[in-house]
Amino acid sequence: MLADRAGRYFTGLILGVGGLAFLYWWLIRGDMTVAVNAFTAVMIIACPCAVALAIPFTLGNIMRILGKHRFYLKNIHVIEAFSGINAVIFDKTGTITNVAQQQYDFHGEPLAFADKVAIRSLTRHSSHPLSRRLYESMPEVPAEAPEHFEEIPGLGIRGIVHGQEILIGSAIFTEAGEALAAANPGAVFVKTGGKIRGCYEVKSRYRQGLDEVLDYFRAATFTKVSTARSNVWLLSGDQDREAARLAPFFPDPGTMLFGRTPQDKLEFVKKLQRHGQHVLMLGDGLNDAGALRQSDIGIVVAENTNNFTPACDAILHADEFARLPQFVQLARSGVRIVNRAYYIALIYNIVGLSYAVTGALSPLIAAVLMPLSSVTIVLFGVGMGNWIARKTL
Repeated sequence: MLADRAGRYFTGLILGVGGLAFLYWWLIRGDMTVAVNAFTAVMIIACPCAVALAIPFTLGNIMRILGKHRFYLKNIHVIEAFSGINAVIFDKTGTITNVAQQQYDFHGEPLAFADKVAIRSLTRHSSHPLSRRLYESMPEVPAEAPEHFEEIPGLGIRGIVHGQEILIGSAIFTEAGEALAAANPGAVFVKTGGKIRGCYEVKSRYRQGLDEVLDYFRAATFTKVSTARSNVWLLSGDQDREAARLAPFFPDPGTMLFGRTPQDKLEFVKKLQRHGQHVLMLGDGLNDAGALRQSDIGIVVAENTNNFTPACDAILHADEFARLPQFVQLARSGVRIVNRAYYIALIYNIVGLSYAVTGALSPLIAAVLMPLSSVTIVLFGVGMGNWIARKTL
């Protein structure tokens, strides 16, 4: 943390200066009164408050501004972490796709009303964005409490409704068979009573501003990673049926990885970190919990910010997705503001200490000047943060 690094150097330096001033006036000049005054003035005028207050006030103000724009950070340490990020991972469904605008076309034998009730009853309890959207697409069908419910991340959901087992998910999960899977790549299959009833073909729509967001994270101003390697990846639990549509967004070879389980995503994050990368991951919540927790920063893109989103460091309202570059830029600016505040504090301390070590500055005057420096640092940090926010947002 910035405060810890600054505190280590600051404390040692001030104790050294104060000790040398005391020894000089006592041992060399033989004046114990001036020695005590010089040491005391150094301890007071070298204001640690300016250093300590720069971070919480500056970054806390940035955090407040971002929250007003529906980008909610867990704490100010998340803002600090943005400065070190050099690799970004995107989940697909619910992250770069607009689930609210996705279309569902059912292919197969007509579903009985009881089947629709069972489908809506199970999807009501699922955390996956597609399940939630499927639930919302049938408002006329009642949802009942299932007798059993189980969700297998990356595969599907199963449960029992009115004594009948129902499975909703991938072709592998529902055992749809190779022929159906090949004919309907990436579809969501429905199996009731041990029989495949059909599948939902999902037509994704990508979030507005996706191009600009990806371009920002690839830009040289954001990352120091060599241009020989991409710093932006797509990790999806879905099959690769949308690979052709996504290719313009992720043109670098090997940057689109499909059919990845939550464990696969976690291992991929760990692999990047072992190679010295600082990872930012954007996911949809529960299904990416392990990878989000492992990442240096985990952001959940949520249609509803009241959703339960464990293991994340920030929640971004889906409607603000296109503004993510501006939010990240503001967060990174916050750290630069803190560094400039440290320079101001350094100048203040150099001037103050140059008087304090001479013994000419009384401890009383030093006590008056000390809070003035703290107020200056706070006003500078908050004011600069507000000014940059107006320019950036």
